[in-house]
Amino acid sequence: MYLQNVTQYHKELEETIAHEYGIEPTFTNILAWGYTTTAFFVETKAGNHTARLSTYSSAKLASVEKDVITSQALNAVLPTARFVKNKTGAYTSIVKNGILRLSEHIEGVPPFDMTVNILNQCVDLLVILHRRANFLHGDPTPSNFLVSYNKVVAILDFEESKSGPVEWDLSKMAVFFWFRMQDRAPAQVLKAILNRYNSKNIDLTLLMTLCKKHIQNHLDNIRQSMTYYSDKTAWEQDVAFTVARLAEITWLIRCPA
Repeated sequence: MYLQNVTQYHKELEETIAHEYGIEPTFTNILAWGYTTTAFFVETKAGNHTARLSTYSSAKLASVEKDVITSQALNAVLPTARFVKNKTGAYTSIVKNGILRLSEHIEGVPPFDMTVNILNQCVDLLVILHRRANFLHGDPTPSNFLVSYNKVVAILDFEESKSGPVEWDLSKMAVFFWFRMQDRAPAQVLKAILNRYNSKNIDLTLLMTLCKKHIQNHLDNIRQSMTYYSDKTAWEQDVAFTVARLAEITWLIRCPA
């Protein structure tokens, strides 16, 4: 739908931002898409912004509001998104069947070309979050970090943030960063994360169980989401890749080094 109606889609978005925020966009472009949210770069005379448009549901609205509140609260200790209030003084706008939020734009890209240096920086941000804020990110995947010139400049998207065991965040980071570091075995990525995190209180059994759980959940989501892919071949490749990773982590659990 987006690709079929690009010009009209951007025109409507720009008109909506102008109406809701009193800011006139001069240019918009898609940054990233997910199953329920699409992010856009928004150029304006008042500075550059990022707009996130999510499909409306009461559950999604609650998670979006949690992201905004958490991001704003953590600004003092972490490089998080700084959201902009609309003309009514709220951080979120309900438009048609969507939820719109606008933040100051942070120059950077997700670290899909993963390195140990970037991994270490991301772990350092989790350390601050866990030990100073006593909080879990909930979804510390590469898509929720931004990098500029080999420096991690932002940690984003606190929709799934919560309290709980740190093994949740560490295992999810291990799985999805490993997906971007195919020159390394999963045990190597886990070891790098745990060495950097530097805690003697990690439950390794729980950590490995959660690693498998995250991959299985990811596989289930892919299998249910073929319509989001540009073609069936791309979807089949993602399924095959994830099935292989699940087999690898299952073998590691059964036969630890």
